Amino acid sequence: MMAYVRTLSIRKKSSASDPIKPANQRVEPNATKLFLTEKSRGASLRYSAGIHFSTEAIMIKFTVQKVINAPTDVVARAMDNAENAPLWQTDLEGFEVVSGDSGLVGAIGRLHYNQKGRKYAMEDRMLECEPGKRYLSEVSGDALTARVETTLESENGRTKMTIKWEGSAKMLALKMLFLFIRSRMVRQAQRELDTFAGLVETRGSDFNRAV
Repeated sequence: MMAYVRTLSIRKKSSASDPIKPANQRVEPNATKLFLTEKSRGASLRYSAGIHFSTEAIMIKFTVQKVINAPTDVVARAMDNAENAPLWQTDLEGFEVVSGDSGLVGAIGRLHYNQKGRKYAMEDRMLECEPGKRYLSEVSGDALTARVETTLESENGRTKMTIKWEGSAKMLALKMLFLFIRSRMVRQAQRELDTFAGLVETRGSDFNRAV
């Protein structure tokens, strides 16, 4: 099935120094992405004609990392414990495994969120897994789809935990918003990882146990 690609036109006032471009000229996705990124940082860029770009190419990628003062096996068990998830993931009310075994390839989970009264659910599907070392899952919902890779590396009794996130939006409005909220998403992901690390270091693999 051929995907329909919606485009958006941006027009800015021309100047004498601007090269004249045909109104129907299409900018390559990478060039468009650079233009919008620089614009969001306050750079002054001028174009003399309409510029059309595909929002289908807009994606966000980022990596966050933390060294946790706990053995890798403890960190892995803390990750696999579904009851721990709401205690360190923003707006998450609950996580349930609906198919397969938690932490193994093929397992499907459902994440239930409550964002300031707006409730929604997302599906988490485990794609690849090396128990205690590497996990790759796909998270999808009405608004976006993302792949999340988590790796655990042992470092002298401690654990370096790395999370790589790569996602794209499904709705046009959110696709455009993605260009401007990347830094906020990175900060939130790092805060969540810091919270997870603190809970592992103080409570082990069961965050609900009394300290």
